[in-house]
Amino acid sequence: MFKRIGQVEFSHHQVTLIESEAGWGSRVDEIIYFDTEQTAKAFVKEFNSYNTEAVAPDWYMVAEYKYIQ
Repeated sequence: MFKRIGQVEFSHHQVTLIESEAGWGSRVDEIIYFDTEQTAKAFVKEFNSYNTEAVAPDWYMVAEYKYIQ
């Protein structure tokens, strides 16, 4: 499991966890806010490091960083 260091209720640094499944499409599974851009991007990098398949599997999750104004 991932350690969510720096997680806060709201910040300008948002990470969206997206679940995708063949035949079902994709959906937002969770939105996490971080206190700094650095911690948010480090979380995204670690989370996505497990996506190592050459092609997309039937089920997977991906993290995306977004700066919220």
